[in-house]
Parts: sequence; structure tokens; C-alpha cells
Amino acid sequence: MKNPTTETEWYEAVNAAAFFLLVNDCQLYGLITGPKVDVKRCEEILEQGRNQKIPILPLKPEELIRRYVRDRITGPRDRR
Repeated sequence: MKNPTTETEWYEAVNAAAFFLLVNDCQLYGLITGPKVDVKRCEEILEQGRNQKIPILPLKPEELIRRYVRDRITGPRDRR
């Protein structure tokens, strides 16, 4: 597996990793079903991102889940 190379890719990867760890937590509690999450890889990306000072976007967990569910139903939207 290759790592992100650009700053933009790192921001996207770090935030995706944080999101999917949240998804995994929800699965562990039986709240949702969904994709298999590679927890180890997510943790690696987060650690490498921290080392590069890449912040996680300050969205509340419920907003992340709401966007994920909405995008799965309606398709991704432009968030400008």
C-alpha cells in the first residue's frame, strides 16, 4: 500500500482514516453495518499525519456519519 504524496492527499487520507475508525466503533456497538475497516492502516495514517502536523477536520462525529449516509444514498455533493 502506498502513502499519500501531496499535502491534499494527506489531508484527505487523515480525515478518511478518522472517519472510518468512527465507522468501526459504530460497527463494534452494532449501530451500523458496512465496509470492513482496516483499523491498523487507519491508525498508521493518523500517526503519520500527526508527525506531519496534518490536522483532522473539526467535524462532529454525527455530521461525519450524516454526510456518509447521505452520500451513499444520493451520491457525493460539492461542499464549497
